[in-house]
Parts: sequence; C-alpha cells; structure tokens
Amino acid sequence: MQVTLEKRTQVAFAKSEMIPAIVQDARSGVILMQGFMNSEALKATLRHCSQKT
Repeated sequence: MQVTLEKRTQVAFAKSEMIPAIVQDARSGVILMQGFMNSEALKATLRHCSQKT
C-alpha cells in the first residue's frame, strides 16, 4: 500500500500505536531493515518524502 499525506488517516494503528515499516533501497529494491513507526513518525516521513519530489 502506498501511503500519501492525504491517505495517512486510513492507516490502521493497533492498540500498540505502532505499524510495521520496511526500509527498501530505491534502486535495487533490496529490503534493508524492518522496524516499527508511530503516527508521528509516519507523518514526518511522508512530509520529508513529499518535499523530495
């Protein structure tokens, strides 16, 4: 699922208030790590990504 700033409210956060986050190399597609993020981290990530495009 590709998440945008507009769609971020549709992301379902569980009781833990964390969602899985996958870090992937943009060129090769190789998965670099898996972690978790809360809604504030998601918001900051989406803002940062939207400024790059």
